[in-house]
Amino acid sequence: MTKVSKAALAAILLGSLSLTACATGQKDFAEEVTDVAKDWRKGEKKVAEGEEMIREAKAEIRKGEKQISEGEAAAKKATVKVANAQERYDFAMTMFGTSATADEAVKEAKEIKSLEKALKEAQEDLTLAKLKQRKGRDNIADGNKKLAKGEKMVADGRREMEQVQKTYRQIAASAR
Repeated sequence: MTKVSKAALAAILLGSLSLTACATGQKDFAEEVTDVAKDWRKGEKKVAEGEEMIREAKAEIRKGEKQISEGEAAAKKATVKVANAQERYDFAMTMFGTSATADEAVKEAKEIKSLEKALKEAQEDLTLAKLKQRKGRDNIADGNKKLAKGEKMVADGRREMEQVQKTYRQIAASAR
């Protein structure tokens, strides 16, 4: 190689090293601000998602409270219905077999069958009322869990946004 070509090669290598150093160096102000803006939007998104989760949780809790209230009212009615049906059934059973004719005996049997059906329906109503109360309690528990998670997301998002704001102030101060 000649001296000129060695010098040219050295200049090219030196230039490429300088460019590489610039490319891997610190971020410029615009890149730092862009990164801060992205982080800010992430925090905002987390806050918005947390607030939405809180709204959903409160709705779920209200739904659960309504289910419990309706279930309690239905259970009271069903309990009375069961007691009345049981009383009528028990009375019919004590009177069973006292019929004077075959027609009366058939009528008694139909009446007992009807009372058995009414008692079974009343018991099913009571079971459904208790199930509604249980679903209400489950909805409240789920809502409370979701509420806590949403509140944590909001707090975390706000904390992240505060940190990003501090970072931005540091970047802005260093640019002056």
